[in-house]
Amino acid sequence: MSKTLLIIDDSASYRAYLVALAQSRFPEWTILQAADALQALKLVRENWVDVVTLDIEMPGVDGFFLAPDIQEYAPDASIAFISGSAKPGLEERAGEFGIELIRKPVDEEVFLQFLSRA
Repeated sequence: MSKTLLIIDDSASYRAYLVALAQSRFPEWTILQAADALQALKLVRENWVDVVTLDIEMPGVDGFFLAPDIQEYAPDASIAFISGSAKPGLEERAGEFGIELIRKPVDEEVFLQFLSRA
C-alpha cells in the first residue's frame, strides 16, 4: 500500500539517511522532506500525509512546538519524534503528545518497525 511519509529534520544528511532507509523497505511510498517548521507546515497543508518523523531540536521552532500543528493538519498520521538529545524527560514529554520517541542514532530496525506499524 502506498503511503506518504514526511521527514522533518534540519540535517540534510540525516534526512537523506532516513529517506534511504524508508525507500529500502517501502519503495512505493512518496517521501516528502522538510528542513524546518515552515517547510513542514507548507507540506502538511498541501499534501495528505500518513507518516511523519519529526526532529525535536531544530533551529527556530522545535519539534515539540511544531507537533500540535502537524497533528491538527494530519490527525490520522502516525508520528514519531526523532532526537539525539540526552536531555532528561524526553520520553515523558513525547508521551504527553501521544507520540513515539526514536533516539538518534536511529536503529534501522526500530525505524522500519515504526514505519511498518503506520
